[in-house]
This record gives sequence, structure tokens and C-alpha cells, in this order.
Amino acid sequence: MLKSKMIYQFVEQKLKSGLSARYIADILVLMKSMFRYASREYHIRNVMDGIIMPKCQKSETTIFSHEQQEILKSYITANQNLTTLGTALSLYTGVRIGELCALQWADIDLKKRILTVRKTIQRIQCPSGKRRTKLVITAPKSHSSCREIPIPECLCAMLAQFQTDQNIYLLSGKTKPVEPRTMQYRFSKVLNNANLPSVHYHALRHAFATNCVTLGFDVKTLSEILGHSSIELTLNRYVHSSMERKQSCMNLLSWSAA
Repeated sequence: MLKSKMIYQFVEQKLKSGLSARYIADILVLMKSMFRYASREYHIRNVMDGIIMPKCQKSETTIFSHEQQEILKSYITANQNLTTLGTALSLYTGVRIGELCALQWADIDLKKRILTVRKTIQRIQCPSGKRRTKLVITAPKSHSSCREIPIPECLCAMLAQFQTDQNIYLLSGKTKPVEPRTMQYRFSKVLNNANLPSVHYHALRHAFATNCVTLGFDVKTLSEILGHSSIELTLNRYVHSSMERKQSCMNLLSWSAA
């Protein structure tokens, strides 16, 4: 008979094996759902009732400093190609790597200066067949992720330089897309060539959000540009205040003695 002690031993074993607390919590959510159904339909004791989820540690996000962003922009200016074009787009629009890889020139209107996000690319596991994984193009993960993003004027000239037929994917220059892990590899090479520390591609999205707040974007506008369902998600996950910003804000305080 399954007991609570056995559930916690399972959790401890999986944590020691290297699985993340978040991954294990997802497993427990599924188990809780199964036992609730068994309890309701077959009157089986719900052993999962009261089980405490493993605490998920919030990972520290590597943030590009202002100086590092300037070095990256200088490198992009001097080395313009499809990879650096994609990098610039993420840094100045906040698009996710999967959304970027799925962009075709039909999604970019340079006359109106609008970039439309309507699909994303990801590699998924194949439950059967010879191939273990496959690349799929789907709609974004939520309704709010489908969005129109105004293109900053500073990017228009670079985009126009590479613009081609509407059915061509922006990152590949072909009718076949570049997949996210390939773009991450190419981005790592860009960072190495620019003598910048290695970070995940998602750091560009964090940098975009933080820069927008520093420049005075209202959070509602920023949240919609990022494709979030709520402003709380934008603030909690993507907006980071630098020490320079904190000092600037603190210096607004004054002491006026009566």
C-alpha cells in the first residue's frame, strides 16, 4: 500500500538524482489529480492529500550590464548577418527565441513598422517512431502571446537590408526555419567573438524589459509587447533594477529640516 512516507522518499530520491524541484512538483500535481479521481470514483484513500510540494528555488537570471549591451550592439553593427539581425530583434522587441525562429518576412511590415507574432517553433519528444524528437511550428503558448509589436525605427534599415520573399524565414534566409537550439549556439558564438560572457538567449528578453522600464515605459504597454497575460508576470519575472537605477531612485530622496 502506498504511504505518505513513500511519496517523500520518492521526492528525495529524485532530487538527489538531479531533477529540479519544479519538475518533481509537476509529477506530484499529476499524481494528486489521479488520486483525487480514484478517491471520488472508487473511494480509494487519497494518500496524496496533504503532501507538501518541494520548494522551487528561484534561479538567478544573468543580466547584461549597460556596458555589455553597448559592446554587443557595436559587434552587431560591425558584423551584420542573419544571426546578428535576430539578436538585435530580440534585444529591441523582446521576442522569445521560438517566436524569432518562426518569423517569416510575411510577419514583418516595414511600411507600417509592425512585427506580428503568430507562431513559435519548438522541438518536442516523439512518443513513438524512429525519431526521438521533432521540430514543430505551432501557435504561441497563450492568446496574449499572439501580438503586434511596433518595430523601433533604429532597426528598420538593418531589416530592409535583408528583406526578401514573404515565405522566407528571417533567420535562415530559406523556406526552412532555423531551430531554437541552433540559434542559441550561434548566439553563443556571437558572445564569444565579442568577448562577452556566455548567457542563455533569454537574457536578451530580460534586457529588453529592464531597458524599457528604465526608459519610462508604462508596465501595461510593456506587458502587451512581451505577450504577457498580466503585468504582475512582467514585473516579477522580467524586470530587474540595476544598482545604478536603485542609486538614482534613492538620490531623489531629500532631507529638509523645518
